[in-house]
Amino acid sequence: MRNVAEHVLNEFAKKCIHIPAISFDGLWHNLSVRDATNRPLTKLQLQKNVWREVCAMKNKKSFCVSGNAIQIQCGRLPKTTVEM
Repeated sequence: MRNVAEHVLNEFAKKCIHIPAISFDGLWHNLSVRDATNRPLTKLQLQKNVWREVCAMKNKKSFCVSGNAIQIQCGRLPKTTVEM
């Protein structure tokens, strides 16, 4: 399904047709919040990933607070800086 949606969007882009929004039902929700390699596309999805990883941790955690930002390193996720 992702390939079909991306193909259609690319064809419209070639013809300079702008698609401002796309709607999916719940079954295809991951198409709008994750890329083809399963990385998050939205800040909310990144936050959900980080929260899931933190909740799954036992004693493995790495947080660094600096001014208005927190750097988080959680398991397989890339190091992330969260502005407050």
